[in-house]
Amino acid sequence: MKVIKKLAGPLVVPLSYFFQRPITVQYPDERLVVPKGYRGHPLFTLENCIACRACERACPVNTIQIDMEIKPDGRRIMYGYYLDLGRCLFCGFCADACPTGAIVMGPKLELMEWKREELVYDIRKFQKLKKELRWKPEKPVKRSACAHPENCIGCMFCVETCPVNAISVTTVGDERVLRIDPTVCSGCGMCVKNCPTFALTMTEYAETEYSEYER
Repeated sequence: MKVIKKLAGPLVVPLSYFFQRPITVQYPDERLVVPKGYRGHPLFTLENCIACRACERACPVNTIQIDMEIKPDGRRIMYGYYLDLGRCLFCGFCADACPTGAIVMGPKLELMEWKREELVYDIRKFQKLKKELRWKPEKPVKRSACAHPENCIGCMFCVETCPVNAISVTTVGDERVLRIDPTVCSGCGMCVKNCPTFALTMTEYAETEYSEYER
């Protein structure tokens, strides 16, 4: 009996799998469904981009490069958008930082190319890739700046650097009142980046009309 147990013992696990259905798929003829939130190939949508450079600043390995020019009247003209997939960490920081959903982590799994230079994606290659994947961007979450008056020193950098003039200032007696209009704010985060005392931050909003504080 002991001999039979010793011989049958190692066969218990293999026999249990023998009566189960296979869990593998015949790739590439068969494919698994990519789960929601999968951090695959980044996808860029030009029509949603406001050239705020939030994705470029958020990338920890500088894989995103934006060629643009800021006109004297504040208009931003973007000449090129480049992403080197060969250096990408697929961390998703660029997608998290984008206020308009212009760049997201897509579902594409196959990332191989024959040459390294083919891994550099520009606007045209992104447009072609989206057509191949039949991908449409989801409606982005609206973000706006909010204020922390206890940190404000009244330097006015946020007012001067806002590209869409969403931040205004009025003087009431001896007090200065700053207003941030979320219906105008593009959520680019320029004010947060330029604030030397961390008096501003980005937040999601629903029905708040104004965020204001006095100094």
